[in-house]
Amino acid sequence: MRFIMKKKEGLWFLGTAIFGLVLNLIVFGREGFRSGATVDKMVHESHFVVATIHLIILLTTVVFFMVYLIRMFHLNFKSRFANVIFLISDMAMILILTFLGPFSDTIQRIFASTVLTASSPKLLENANNEWNNTLYILIGLQLVLLILLVVCGIKSNFKFRAKEK
Repeated sequence: MRFIMKKKEGLWFLGTAIFGLVLNLIVFGREGFRSGATVDKMVHESHFVVATIHLIILLTTVVFFMVYLIRMFHLNFKSRFANVIFLISDMAMILILTFLGPFSDTIQRIFASTVLTASSPKLLENANNEWNNTLYILIGLQLVLLILLVVCGIKSNFKFRAKEK
């Protein structure tokens, strides 16, 4: 029975990896997997160039996170392999959101309109745009992911400690 469980978990992992690969092929095409491939985006007067590999890593991490979040809760934390994959993908999501913080601040500054008044020769930044709360949303998501990480670690520890006794 133990071998069948390992084989089943291996098939789930392989299926998730193939699903992530196919999804990346649909989104970026074959050119997205070439060395040095980039995605160009023009926002107002700013030109952003992002290496496709960064977006592929992001999309693959999200796929693994979502599949193993559902799988972990469905199995009620009974599969050690599913729990470990979820923990790894959860930590990767936290890191990705950490690195998106400065990027969201840059976008917020681009969309902020500036006003030059006659009484004041300096530029005044108008804070009325939809990007102001992006950083707070990213921090909130990180807190939710951190709570999931702690809950998964504690529940897994209790499940497998009880099995050993």
